[in-house]
Amino acid sequence: MKTQLLILLCLSTFSCTLFAQNQQPVIIVSTNVNVMDAKDKKKPKKNYTAGAVLKNTQQIEIGKDTKTLLYCNGEFKEINKKGNYDLQSAFKKETRIATLNFDPFFGEYLYASVALVDELNEKGEFSKSKVLRGNGWGITNKGTTGGGWGITNKGTTGGGWGITNKGTTGGGWGITDKSTTGGGWGITDKSTTGGGWGITNKGTTGGGWSKSDEKIAVATPGGLYTNAKMSFKWISNKTGTSYNFRILTNDGEVKQAMPANTDTTLLIDLQSLNLSVDETYYWQITTNSEPMEVSRPMVFKIISNEDYLEIKNSAQNSNIYENAQPEIKQLMEAAALEKGKLFYEAELIFQSLLKNYPSNNLIKISYSAFCSRLGQTNKARSLLK
Repeated sequence: MKTQLLILLCLSTFSCTLFAQNQQPVIIVSTNVNVMDAKDKKKPKKNYTAGAVLKNTQQIEIGKDTKTLLYCNGEFKEINKKGNYDLQSAFKKETRIATLNFDPFFGEYLYASVALVDELNEKGEFSKSKVLRGNGWGITNKGTTGGGWGITNKGTTGGGWGITNKGTTGGGWGITDKSTTGGGWGITDKSTTGGGWGITNKGTTGGGWSKSDEKIAVATPGGLYTNAKMSFKWISNKTGTSYNFRILTNDGEVKQAMPANTDTTLLIDLQSLNLSVDETYYWQITTNSEPMEVSRPMVFKIISNEDYLEIKNSAQNSNIYENAQPEIKQLMEAAALEKGKLFYEAELIFQSLLKNYPSNNLIKISYSAFCSRLGQTNKARSLLK
């Protein structure tokens, strides 16, 4: 898990550097009532809730018995008392040393999710919802030093948190990574080294996810799987089709083959297959009809229980986790799981969150961004309506 520690260390350094350079927007992470825009008393007050992004120059009004959690510049602030609060004063432009914990990473994860959702929300349906999204998000940043908070970052140094990063060093949470080193979080990976985590990989080693024009679309993502029972899902444009499911090694050896009949969901106990930890496998769906249709192979590896728990529990290395509301704890865990390439586990958390908190905009934003990073653009957009 040295890689995970290195990534977090780089992120903390990145957050600390940006803190000194620029005052970033403020995200409302959680609140038990709406937060009011209180700066201009001549205009009607605006109500904001979780998921809103505000300018740091705004003044907000917190009501009685309100618990509000804000994020800006690698730091979370909790406000529990009634009154008016100046956001610029709450998050001062001071150079500070960011603490090495999960909080800065989670905050940047939220920033990236909001930026991606704004890019997906082409027609603006989500912004027209009853709860305002705020006005603190810049659309374009063409500065030569990066910046990463706008939708487009064409800076020569990358930046990593904008929607597009064409820098030669990759990028992290950006949507497109055209660098020769892959990147892992981007939607498109055209490098020749493969990798298997991007949506489309035209490299010589195959991998990747599924094409939009395939007749069998895979719904369960690849990545790292725990050695337990898993629900494999796929989507077909035909009814009454009979399917076959199989798991193969990277060398083409069949580890499991079984009929799926006409179902498009199959529960498999991976532990019973004696799959080796860290070895590369892929699973695939075929039809019994002629001509036979084949889904794109989904690349995966089995993770040890020890490494799984380390990734899952990394969210608890946080200053806010213990006292955070239940939905924020789960969002932090989902972010940690996605960061660790445990996409299936993260998906389960997002499904549960949406079911239990259907009106929470921050959950919709985070889930939509997650789906988009997995190439499920239609599903991502549907979550915004």
